[in-house]
Amino acid sequence: MSIADISKEDFDSEISEVKAFVNSHNDNFPDILNNALKSAVRYEYTTVECNCTGGWYNPDYYLFLAVGGYHRGKIKKCKSKPQKYGYEYGFDENGRLIYDYMCGSNNYGLYFYNSEDVYRVGCFYQNDDEHIFCLIDMFTKYRFDGGKAKECTYFNILHGIGISMVEKDCYFYQDNKVAFRRYTYFNNSDKEFTSKHLQWINETGLLDMLDMSDMFDMRDIYSDDYVFSLDENGVFTHYTAQDGRIYDVLYSGFTLNDASYFPL
Repeated sequence: MSIADISKEDFDSEISEVKAFVNSHNDNFPDILNNALKSAVRYEYTTVECNCTGGWYNPDYYLFLAVGGYHRGKIKKCKSKPQKYGYEYGFDENGRLIYDYMCGSNNYGLYFYNSEDVYRVGCFYQNDDEHIFCLIDMFTKYRFDGGKAKECTYFNILHGIGISMVEKDCYFYQDNKVAFRRYTYFNNSDKEFTSKHLQWINETGLLDMLDMSDMFDMRDIYSDDYVFSLDENGVFTHYTAQDGRIYDVLYSGFTLNDASYFPL
C-alpha cells in the first residue's frame, strides 16, 4: 500500500487557488453566510466531548478517533441546540449540508460544492448591536471517491498575512486496511508571507518571548504515515504507526462507513 509523494509546487498551486477563492468571497462573505443560515430547511444537533473533533459530520475522523481518542458525539433526538460542546448543522432542500455552527461560540463553517470537491470555509462571525465582524480563518477541501474520504486538505489562514500552513490527509483503501498519510507544508517560500509574519511576530511581542531564529529555516514538507486495520465487520481495531509499532485504537467501535455520513 503506497501513497504518491506531493511536491512543494503542488502545494503552492493549491494555495494560489484557495487565495483566489477567498479573495473573491471575502467582501460579501457575511451576506453569503446569512443567506445560508436563512435557507436551511432542516437542522440537526450533536453533542461532543470537546469541539476540536469537528463534530459528527467531520470526515477526517481517523486521527481524532483512532490516535487521539476523541469521540464523534451523537445526533440528538430532541431538537434543542446544545449550549456548549456541540454543533448545529443546517441542510438545504436537497439534503446537502450548507453550514455548521459550534454552539456557544462565534465559529461557523460554510459549505460550497462542485463536481469533485466540497469546500468548507470557516469563519469567526459576530453580529450584534455593536459589532458586525466576519473573519475567514480556515479553508478545508474535501475530496471523496465512492462515499469514502480520498483527500482532506486544511489551509490555515492568518488574516491580512496569508496561508501559513497546509495539512493534507491522503487515504488508500485495500481489503481490510486503510493507509493514511498526513503531509504538513510550511509556506516558507512565500517571501511576502514570511515578511508579514515576521512583522506580526515583532509587533505582538512574540519575538522577545520566543526563539524564532530557525522558524523559517525548517524544511517545507513533513509527512506522517499510519496504516489502520479493520475487522470483518469494518470496525477499526488497531493501527501501525510510522515507527512500525502497533497500537490499539483509543476510541473503539467506529467503522469505515462513518465517512459516508458526510452528505454529498
